[in-house]
Amino acid sequence: MTRKKLLLTLAAVIGIAALAGASRAVYYIIHFETTDDAQIQGDIYPVAPKISGYVGRVYVKENERVEAGALLLELEPRDYEVKRDTARAGLERAQAAVAVAGAQVQQARAQRDQSSTEEKRYATLLKRREVSEQQYEAVRATAISAAAAYDAALQQVGVEKARLDEEKALLEAAELNVSYTTLHAPAAGIVAHKSIEPGQFVQAGQPLMAIVDTDNLWVVANFKETQLQKMHTGQETRIKVDAYPEHDLTGMIDSISPATGARFALLPPDNATGNFVKVVQRVPVKIVFRDALPERLNLLIGMSVEAEVDLRETPASGHASVR
Repeated sequence: MTRKKLLLTLAAVIGIAALAGASRAVYYIIHFETTDDAQIQGDIYPVAPKISGYVGRVYVKENERVEAGALLLELEPRDYEVKRDTARAGLERAQAAVAVAGAQVQQARAQRDQSSTEEKRYATLLKRREVSEQQYEAVRATAISAAAAYDAALQQVGVEKARLDEEKALLEAAELNVSYTTLHAPAAGIVAHKSIEPGQFVQAGQPLMAIVDTDNLWVVANFKETQLQKMHTGQETRIKVDAYPEHDLTGMIDSISPATGARFALLPPDNATGNFVKVVQRVPVKIVFRDALPERLNLLIGMSVEAEVDLRETPASGHASVR
């Protein structure tokens, strides 16, 4: 083979290889969308007390795995127990007052009925002129007074029952506060960001620690708005975690955010003021793992990943879904 033919053959091979590479690149650009602006996400449950008080005991350590409902810490309960006992005593007094008021109603009813009967008898005697007008009026006044006393006794029962309901509510609130002195894990997970020790005074709502659920993870990938045209729920996604570049994980698009990430920023941009500079926006896309995650991979919330969506996959409905 002459030198000229060898060069032509080499050029042809290089051209074919370049054409194949270009075709492959074009095919990839058409059928795949990729972003490295993606992180692993999961549920993080804050643990905060509903009441204020001093921390008595802490039962967990940082990075310790706990089950749902596990006892995390206790606040000193004595102050709240005293309030509960006081409320219980108040309830007992209110119950006794209702009983007394009820007995007074029975007594007032008997006196009213007796006075009413006596008033009717004297009215008959007055018609027969067997008693004087003054005697009848005295009996009638007694009957009116007894009826008024009965009405007053009924009203007092209502007052005491209302007070009883109030004392019941106070006792219920006091018992709730006692129950709030123990804090339990809202879900299974790992204790993180623990910032509490025995003896510290804490306020209601103050974050004390968090429970990180590492068993239910997903990926939020922020794709450019120009990448979403052919993107749908259900499309297969290849996930590569930066910490484990040798492992490829499989996922699928679960949902697409109804707004760009900038709309949820603390200070959303206002393009109606000042000079406008067009910036390509990014839209969060939730990707769930399709298969069980390998136990040897210690995936953590916040880890960076690269997500590659296969645009050839379309959902059964054939329509995009934004949730």
